[in-house]
Amino acid sequence: MEPPEIRHQSPPWRVVAALLILAAVLIPSDGSLSLAIRTADIPGELNRVLNRAETFGHGAGVVMIALTLVICLRPHYRTGLCAAAAAIGAGMTANIIKTMVARTRPSDLVDLASSTSPAPVFLKYSNTSAYLSHLVTKAEQSFPSAHTATAFGLATALAAMFPRGRHWFTLLAVLVGMQRIVNGAHYVSDVLTGAAVGLVVGRLVVGRFAAADARRDQALSETVISHPALQPSSETSQAA
Repeated sequence: MEPPEIRHQSPPWRVVAALLILAAVLIPSDGSLSLAIRTADIPGELNRVLNRAETFGHGAGVVMIALTLVICLRPHYRTGLCAAAAAIGAGMTANIIKTMVARTRPSDLVDLASSTSPAPVFLKYSNTSAYLSHLVTKAEQSFPSAHTATAFGLATALAAMFPRGRHWFTLLAVLVGMQRIVNGAHYVSDVLTGAAVGLVVGRLVVGRFAAADARRDQALSETVISHPALQPSSETSQAA
């Protein structure tokens, strides 16, 4: 089976800017939004769908999808490698941001109804022990959503390689973001920011793979031109 082409696309800066602006606007009302969503009468079937979709933004799910691509398209492993790199790279970027930003998760607030949702605070820790506690406990690692970043990074890579499924991949990533909000793991602004991170990192990774493939194809073409013996003979061309 021929591998899908990894198509280079520039990061959707307008979409990313819109997501980040909307996230900034929603930060003051994140608490009330989270409370409204978590106390809403969400059908049980929809809850089950959201919980299943969460795998699309989880490291284990990413590995299974990447391995599926590797197995189905072998020996062309770069497709699976690109998908894994985009997803894991986006998730790791979000996790790095979390180590520098403190924000209590909705599920860890004592009283979400009476508490104002805490805004993200950059490096608020004054001593090493408090910072190490932040790294370990995850209670204040709400901003941004790494699951959502992973899902959008994966969706971006898959859409670049399988454009017919781009709407389906995007829907799966959106469901991951919804699941994080419904379960109280993140605020809406956390999810919007995570989506922006995933889009940027995903496109950058896809661009690197596409550029590498373009250089390889150019080198192969130059090799064929410089070695006439590698070119198909006229008889072979006519027979074809």
